[in-house]
Amino acid sequence: VRVRARIEGDRWQITVSDQGPGVPDKERDSIFEPRVRVGADAAEPTGEGLGLAFCKLAATAWGGSIRVEAAAGGGARFVIEGPVNGTAG
Repeated sequence: VRVRARIEGDRWQITVSDQGPGVPDKERDSIFEPRVRVGADAAEPTGEGLGLAFCKLAATAWGGSIRVEAAAGGGARFVIEGPVNGTAG
């Protein structure tokens, strides 16, 4: 897992990348909903499926957003970003 944080102008960005199985294109929007699980994790749950939903709530509360993309070399890259002077909603 690789974590990177940066500020560019009036925006901040945090990225978390891994080399796991990735997230299928058709499921990239739904994984931020509560209790949604994809891939191998869906067959043998080890959690409640709430982590990414909480990440989305935090990002939007800070005036930002979260998305997932394919990581270079395989895996997933989660990008959380928002305004430096964001306010809680």
